[in-house]
Amino acid sequence: MKAITMIDPATGWFEIKQYDDKQAISVAQIVEQTWQSRYSWPNTITYDQGSEFIGHVFWDSVENDFGIKSKPATIWNP
Repeated sequence: MKAITMIDPATGWFEIKQYDDKQAISVAQIVEQTWQSRYSWPNTITYDQGSEFIGHVFWDSVENDFGIKSKPATIWNP
């Protein structure tokens, strides 16, 4: 199962959404429909190094359309 977990650090509320393919456009649509349509927009999105988050389609939508900064997670975790 592939899933996206979205967490609001202020409230601790989270939402998990399953997806079938690892395409950047699919992930962008899930984030927009699931999170941004219901909650206030974040200033920054932190993401792992998965290919679905690296695609230009996802970040063109997030950064240009919504003005949200990107912050990749480090590969090394202490």
